[in-house]
Amino acid sequence: MQTRPKILMRYGRINLPIRVPIIDELVDPLAQTFLVNNTTGGSTNLVVANIIGFEINQVLLIGEPGNENSEIVFTSSVTAPTGSTITTNSGILFPHAANTPVYRLLFNKIELSTALTTGGSKTVLNTVNIVADSPTTDYNDLVATGGYYFARFLSTLQQIYEFLYTGDNDVAIENTGQWQGQSFAPQVAHTINGVILKLYRVGNPGTLTLSVYATSGGFPTGSPLVTTTFDGNVLTAVSPGENKTITFAAGTPLTAGVTYAIVLSGATQDLTNYVNWRRDNASSGATYPRGTAIVSLDNGATWINVANTDNMFQEFSTENYSPYSDPAPYNGYTLLSARSCIDKALMMINKKTSEVLSDEYSFAEIDNCQTECLREFKRWSFMQSFDTIIGETETGTWKVAAPDDLDDQVTYRSIYNFRIGKEPDMMWVDKEEWDAIISGIAYSTLAVQANPGDPTLTLVSSKDFTDEGTIQVGPNQYSWTANNRTTNVLTLNGSTLVLAIAPVNQDVFQYANLGWPSYWSIWGGFIYHWPAIGSSYTHRNYYMDYYKKQTMIQHDSDNIVLPDPTVVQYFLAWKFLLRLNNGETNDAITGMYNNYILRREKMKQKESINRNFILNPDIVDTYNTGGY
Repeated sequence: MQTRPKILMRYGRINLPIRVPIIDELVDPLAQTFLVNNTTGGSTNLVVANIIGFEINQVLLIGEPGNENSEIVFTSSVTAPTGSTITTNSGILFPHAANTPVYRLLFNKIELSTALTTGGSKTVLNTVNIVADSPTTDYNDLVATGGYYFARFLSTLQQIYEFLYTGDNDVAIENTGQWQGQSFAPQVAHTINGVILKLYRVGNPGTLTLSVYATSGGFPTGSPLVTTTFDGNVLTAVSPGENKTITFAAGTPLTAGVTYAIVLSGATQDLTNYVNWRRDNASSGATYPRGTAIVSLDNGATWINVANTDNMFQEFSTENYSPYSDPAPYNGYTLLSARSCIDKALMMINKKTSEVLSDEYSFAEIDNCQTECLREFKRWSFMQSFDTIIGETETGTWKVAAPDDLDDQVTYRSIYNFRIGKEPDMMWVDKEEWDAIISGIAYSTLAVQANPGDPTLTLVSSKDFTDEGTIQVGPNQYSWTANNRTTNVLTLNGSTLVLAIAPVNQDVFQYANLGWPSYWSIWGGFIYHWPAIGSSYTHRNYYMDYYKKQTMIQHDSDNIVLPDPTVVQYFLAWKFLLRLNNGETNDAITGMYNNYILRREKMKQKESINRNFILNPDIVDTYNTGGY
């Protein structure tokens, strides 16, 4: 499962805090332990049962989420865990008893945003620390007035991505006119916020510039993507140097698999005042596999690779984000929302979302429930989409794309009526009848846009067209005198040139009839009609009465299509209990299933499909049966 926040909101209520809990997925399963001793407040040393999975620059949660005095601290950025001791970067706030759990969290902050639509651009409201001693981290929003909320976790601790920090046996000298660099290609997209280089100085090299460039052919190109300066005079003068952390004022995003270059330069170095950048000069081949050391001897004008050599470097990010949460409506989740159905089903069985009862599992079971219910009737009234505009007519065309939400994209079964404007409904014909109607018509589309003055037309296929004749291209007709069936090019009559732009995929016909369409058919995601549109019917709306397909649930805010949410709630509760009981049924599980069937049948009884029924009474001949 993805590590992403969950926004808790009270259904149908506003002006209450946005609540984000510490979810199970936020905890690293490979780094969990517990205190072996009582630990006093202010201590920076945690004696734990094991240190497996714990390192420098990590987020720790001491105590259970939501418990009083639970707190979040950071491991030391210098002292690595050793033996049974984890060193923190500052004293803990509260005393903790032996056996108190210690977890590694993957993130330490929550970024809260808002957007007008589920897919719209996001505006950050605030970034807040994750709260450990409350079940949720709450935020009171006084800015948004509508739309949707989003949350994502953020780690502001230094995370190393690409690096080489062992095996140095040589130096790259940074002096007069000589710039040193290292190319690298990140395996994971991220924002670079700084680098760590192993350096030492000779004399006083003065101000140094560190930059990250895009590359062309493996060498720096263009202006720096990000750059900063630092004082070279404060570097150690003792070989083999120190790891110098250089941070940029603002980070820049890096794309996975793309090569970049770190460049170290300066304007005041000379033969007695310069910087040494430690490197690995390996005769058997370079150690870092996705880049190499590079050098410029003319202040960055030209560059060359340094064979079998890599400079010591580490590039890091302090902006490591989780994926966004599902959108949470400003006005709260509706009764028909997936989140509402899931939460009420969980409340029925007194459970919470977990790795077993995950959101992904819940979404899939909601889809299964709706599929099962929709199959009970061929057509349901709540799946109707009547008098729907699906496109606009253009002279010389004979098709329109089927709506994306049309249930059956290849047959007529989901279409009730199809028409143009206020004209009568067209008549559906099957493919056999359609082929008979358009028999003798040659059809293709333009493969290349036709522009005014062009002497030729290039079709997707000209093989069904005659050697010469007249072609209909949108509202215009053109005569051609030659048909090259190898190149699919029609050469127009010497006195005929293209009159107007005709785009790629424009319908083209030979022997076409234009007018008001009477017949239609469907295949391949398009509705075809005949005749093609005449000039009297251009720029009219296509209208369709059809039945929509079931949409899959992907987000908390997605609404179910069934009008009765209790159908889905009982279905989910039944499936949850069955999953928790390893597929074995019992009285409670059977009872929940029976509740689902009862609500489903009640929904069917209430259904009206907006169609007329004619009832033929059974007339009894009372005379012949002895009646009055």
